[in-house]
Amino acid sequence: MRSLHTPGRRQVMAEVRVLTPPGPGGIAVLSVRGPDARARVAALVVGELPAPGGLRVVRLVRGEEDLDEGIVCVRSEVEIELHLHGSPPLVEELAGLLAGDDPAPCGPRSLEERALERTADAPSEAGARVLLDQAGGALRRSLRALTGLAGEARVRELGRLVERGRNARFLFEPPLVVLAGAVNAGKSTLFNVLVGERRVVVSAEAGTTRDVIRAPATLGAWPIELVDTAGERAPDGIHGQGGGPSDVRPVDAIERAGQDLAREVRAAADLVLWLVPVGADAEAPRDAALLRTFADRLSGTSADRPRDALSALADPAGARAVVERAFRARFGLPEHGHEPGAGVPFEAAQRAVLAGLLARAGTDRPAGEVEFERALAGLLDPADVRAADPGRLDARRSGA
Repeated sequence: MRSLHTPGRRQVMAEVRVLTPPGPGGIAVLSVRGPDARARVAALVVGELPAPGGLRVVRLVRGEEDLDEGIVCVRSEVEIELHLHGSPPLVEELAGLLAGDDPAPCGPRSLEERALERTADAPSEAGARVLLDQAGGALRRSLRALTGLAGEARVRELGRLVERGRNARFLFEPPLVVLAGAVNAGKSTLFNVLVGERRVVVSAEAGTTRDVIRAPATLGAWPIELVDTAGERAPDGIHGQGGGPSDVRPVDAIERAGQDLAREVRAAADLVLWLVPVGADAEAPRDAALLRTFADRLSGTSADRPRDALSALADPAGARAVVERAFRARFGLPEHGHEPGAGVPFEAAQRAVLAGLLARAGTDRPAGEVEFERALAGLLDPADVRAADPGRLDARRSGA
């Protein structure tokens, strides 16, 4: 639940509740209650809302960005329900947008309490350290510091906050990384190295991996959900896409099903690492990152090898470094996920508000300045809403 307060007033203007249980689900239901419930929902909906008692399928948007399609149920002028897809990040973002002035959920209200509450579930050490910094007041200090900046200095600091928030998503929401390629390209060996234990049977026989194997892993500071998949080869048993010599054993129904499942997983992946043995003539599919395996077969030292070449058996640490480098390059991530003491937006609503402010930070319009400080006050606690007092802002602009 999110209880919303208008700056300078005591009465609750709107209350946002998630009526469905937490976690992933097919459908999530948000309830918005209060005098301005209709206005808040209307701000995110394309077209008119139905009259009380009515239902309508609507598109939910933020500016020009489509967020979801759902059903709006207007129970009364002061109570509206939204039925939408049950993705937790989507539900969190919409709840934050509906919350407007005060996106703090029911329960822990402050930035610090919310950050501390999330620390136990952080999927990486770097993510936990980021959250502990925010629990110690890092984000609060950064947001307050913005009110003392103007012009290019404000734009630069906003940009840093937005970039940190963007990077932090990778610490809190591990991307799906899929190992793919021809049979016998070294996928399962690399999977075991990256996971840190033998999770998959490794064999020279083509088609050993026939299922999708998942496990959490880390690439340096960055957590991922790693997937090993069945190798590709032609139905007649000939290796496909550079897998090596022919294997006359035809692909059976079980292996074929594994290959079909592998293609489905690749389609949903955030990153596909396409493995090809060195010397093989093959290219990675579109949007996949090509990595050359069995680099120990190349002559010369490791320094002479291409940057995308690795040997999981002969040089596990080097293989991890190659994969981490490819991962960070694809998503534009720094080497270190944790910058000690830095303010980091750790919630979707925070990131959305700050990204919107960055787009408008260059304006000199007084109304833009009022909107800027009101938005910052909304990210802080109710005790900080004095920062959004229009009278104080008018006095400051007039030099009083």
